[in-house]
Amino acid sequence: MASGILSLGGSAIRAAYTPDSPVGVLSSGERSELLSPTEMRWLFGWGRYPAGGYLDVPLWFPLILAILPTAFAWRLDTLARRRARVGLCAHCHYDRRGLVAGVVCPECGGGPL
Repeated sequence: MASGILSLGGSAIRAAYTPDSPVGVLSSGERSELLSPTEMRWLFGWGRYPAGGYLDVPLWFPLILAILPTAFAWRLDTLARRRARVGLCAHCHYDRRGLVAGVVCPECGGGPL
């Protein structure tokens, strides 16, 4: 029966895999492969031990995966708010300052502001 265990070290998450051990039971040699709370890992790592293996994922990696789409969405929202405040069409950036409010854009037919 295969089992796995996750351990959190100083700056990484280690996923250890043991194919022959019962769930949650690691031998003494495998227990030494777990991350200590003070161990610092800044790069990805992997390795094998007699009855399995492990993969280290640094904590900055999931953080980057969360920050990038959030920053991109924030930037798009900021640009849309700025264009609406200035009086530009949200779709084609046509200058709508002389148009009556609630009229569709004459350039692209986009909805009213």
